Amino acid sequence: MKKIIFVQTISILLILILLILSLINIFKVPYSKFVSVLLVIAGVMMGIVALLIDKRYK
Repeated sequence: MKKIIFVQTISILLILILLILSLINIFKVPYSKFVSVLLVIAGVMMGIVALLIDKRYK
């Protein structure tokens, strides 16, 4: 159970980071390419985490 809670908190933190980065992107900060790369990396990380959860708890 502790691992599931830990993974959920990580995913919530990633979602918050994504929201902050998208807000920065809306305000046309010059780091837009960097932000888009970070968004892609975060999405890939979330996908990997989801796959790990599926493999462990099935």
